[in-house]
Amino acid sequence: MLSPETWWRYLKSAFKARQGKITGHPLQAPGLAILGRDGTINYLHRGHTLGHYPPIKDVLATVTS
Repeated sequence: MLSPETWWRYLKSAFKARQGKITGHPLQAPGLAILGRDGTINYLHRGHTLGHYPPIKDVLATVTS
């Protein structure tokens, strides 16, 4: 169970949070590319919707290989 202090910090953060200014197209989906030292694409993820990010285990596996 979370302590009252943890809940308090969470609530303070939640009330401070705000949507920043939208730059670019608001429906643009996210993406991630990992390039090798020679410029080749080692990993490419094209998000289909907002918030569609690659699994972190896939990203870390690419970076550490």
